[in-house]
Amino acid sequence: MSVSISCVEHTAILVSDIRWYMQFFDEVFGMWVTQSDGDPKSPMQIWLDGGLQLIENRGIDGPEGCLEYLGIIAQDRGAPLAAMTKWGSPLGKGPNWFELSDGLCKEVMDS
Repeated sequence: MSVSISCVEHTAILVSDIRWYMQFFDEVFGMWVTQSDGDPKSPMQIWLDGGLQLIENRGIDGPEGCLEYLGIIAQDRGAPLAAMTKWGSPLGKGPNWFELSDGLCKEVMDS
């Protein structure tokens, strides 16, 4: 089976206080919010310029973020999706979502 050329398109991270992280990434790295989900003053999730998605989860114990999933873009998503069947199992989010045996989730998108 041939493997298509792929790259990480975005990374989704669970954070305990999305407002704090919004301010941090804006002030430190100049990464502004390009899209949000929920109330703009207190969104549930945001996408930042530069390929970072932050999802608020107040259940996190500690200040660190937790990786939610990797968004991977592929020239032909069919090839990696077919190859992933031996490495993990599909998620109920759609045909392009897979979870590896250790819990790491992947979203595979067309380029």
